[in-house]
Amino acid sequence: MEYHVYHDFMMHTKSITYILMGLFVVGFWGIWAFMTSRDEEIHKFPEHDKE
Repeated sequence: MEYHVYHDFMMHTKSITYILMGLFVVGFWGIWAFMTSRDEEIHKFPEHDKE
């Protein structure tokens, strides 16, 4: 990409930075939600509850 003035270069760089920051925030939120979600208890054994 050819930039005619320094301002064009700075605006392009700034816009790419904002896009990357947005992707990072969305990705971080997704990972956070995945890691902190609780699974239902699948491995429940009734014979151990009879104590």
